Amino acid sequence: HPIGVPLLGEMARGSQTAAIAVEDITRPADAAPALEALLDLLAAAGIASERVTVVIALGGHAPMRLDELRSKVGEAVLNRCDVINHHPYEGLIDLGVSKSGIPIKINRRFYEADIKLAVGCVLPHPYAGFGGGGKIVLPGIAGIETLEMNHRPAVTGLSGAGLGVVEGNRARAEMEEIALAAGLQAVVNIVPGSRRQPLGYFYGHPVDAHRAAVSLARRAYAVTVEPG
Repeated sequence: HPIGVPLLGEMARGSQTAAIAVEDITRPADAAPALEALLDLLAAAGIASERVTVVIALGGHAPMRLDELRSKVGEAVLNRCDVINHHPYEGLIDLGVSKSGIPIKINRRFYEADIKLAVGCVLPHPYAGFGGGGKIVLPGIAGIETLEMNHRPAVTGLSGAGLGVVEGNRARAEMEEIALAAGLQAVVNIVPGSRRQPLGYFYGHPVDAHRAAVSLARRAYAVTVEPG
């Protein structure tokens, strides 16, 4: 039941290549089942796994080692397609500037693919309100300058950012604007439980599917605090 987008088979029909941005090992969701499902659907639509690139959306984090990749994306995915670590200083394409003047520099391998997808999880986040959605592109596969200019106002408290704050959050709005400018077409957003088990999968438009996942995440993670 895709949210705000066609079925993946329809979206991918006639395309030759695909890229899937995937959150890194610092996030808890088990990405392997979703990735294997996407690869199967892409193959059925005519995009063989050898023509799919999985880009680990590191942002400014350390590159993942082979054992970490096995843990995050699974041995089957590693055997089926090319899996690469994003580099925030190299292999970028310049897409101009955002409405607020942020330079849009994005992973070139991701941008140049015909079909652009992402897999990530939705957890409370102090800057973006919740993880997931467009955050997989910014900061996940963005250049360091793009990343820094988005994060600085959030860190200094000048962007309306805050834990659980999605609407009216400048940092989140910039992430979504730049993710769409980079061509992100659909996401699989996972709401993970305390033992990494999936509480829900949400596939669809990078904003619409994210908001549906946030609705579940609020119910899953929120606690009522009595006034002291």
